[in-house]
Amino acid sequence: MKLFIILFIVFLNCFSVAINWKMLGNYSKGQKVSIILAQEIFMLILSKIIYLIGSRNIEQNITDAASNYLIFTFLPINVMIMACPFSHIIEKKAFDKMNETEFSKKMLIIIIISIIVIFIECKYLNGTLIDITKFKEGNSNVK
Repeated sequence: MKLFIILFIVFLNCFSVAINWKMLGNYSKGQKVSIILAQEIFMLILSKIIYLIGSRNIEQNITDAASNYLIFTFLPINVMIMACPFSHIIEKKAFDKMNETEFSKKMLIIIIISIIVIFIECKYLNGTLIDITKFKEGNSNVK
């Protein structure tokens, strides 16, 4: 089961990079690699911050055990929801396919959606970690 979860996480991350690559259409390969690498690092940091916020008031050994799985599961989701649309809009603006007003409106929409997604992820992670804690406590009585 652990192998299946890891393979699924790897697949999701590869899929998110492929989508982002497609969204950066007119950039050169080197520019695409640089942009995607920078976005992945930023989104990893953001995912870790979301995880830290969501894991407040949760037993430390529970959060340590679940952290990498949850962070690397949410990383590609965050890339697909936040970074890919951002890449697409930046690419259109950079190659003069979008005017300033349309660019501003779309950026505002992406920022609002990103804030909503971050809030939902914090709540979801907190609920998941609370459920893991309850499950662990329930199983610790049965030895």
